[in-house]
Formats: sequence, C-alpha cells, structure tokens
Amino acid sequence: ALIFAALLLFRCWKGLPEAHRKTTPGKAVGFLFIPFFNFYWVFVSFPALAKGYYSYGKQVNDPEIKDMSGLGMAYAVAFVLVWVVFLTPAPGAVTFVTTIADVVVFVLFFKAMSTYANRALSRGASAPPPAPSSAW
Repeated sequence: ALIFAALLLFRCWKGLPEAHRKTTPGKAVGFLFIPFFNFYWVFVSFPALAKGYYSYGKQVNDPEIKDMSGLGMAYAVAFVLVWVVFLTPAPGAVTFVTTIADVVVFVLFFKAMSTYANRALSRGASAPPPAPSSAW
C-alpha cells in the first residue's frame, strides 16, 4: 500500500507546476521511506502539496481548485496514527477504526490532488506554444 501511495504522491507532485512546488517529486516520495522521519515529513508534504495546487489554481483563476491543506493535514494525522497503532499492541477494534479512517481520508485527499494534477497537466498541454524569439 505504501508503494501505491508513493507512486500516487509522486504523480501529484510531478503534475504541480514547478513555480508552486515546495520540494521536488523525488524528495516528496523519498522522504516517506526514511523510518520515523516520515512521521514528520507527512505533516510537511501533504499540506504543502495541497497549498501548491491552491496557489496554482489562484494563479490560473481556476475556482474548481480549492484549498485542501486541512485535508492534507488530516491525512498526515491518519497516516501517523495507522503506523503507531500497527507498531503497538492495540485492540483489533482500534486497528480497524484507524485503518478505515486512514483509507477514507487517503481517498478524499488523493482524489482531490489527482484531479488537480490532471487539470494542471491538461492546461499545460493545451497552452499555446511560446512565441518565437527574435534575439538574433
């Protein structure tokens, strides 16, 4: 599941125009695989991704791109809770509820980020080519 989330996260960071990125797609994903640092990193990466798309949406005047940084923070909390629950002897009901909460927030967050990435990529693909340079 972590590999799938990492691929999805990379795709979402890659779709965000560079001017709005706080990190590179490689670092955004790579830091998830550093034990215990990833507990900090999710609180930086997920909200930053959402804020990046929000600032991009404001730049291109796209009212469909909303500020989802709160949902990014909620996913960071759910991500950490799932790992803490799995690393400790928790009752089955706690594990079940935590996992369901994580999955729900994961789907909501990445559905929004994937949609925004697709909007940014399609806008970039349909942008007119740059004007020829007359610097001869």
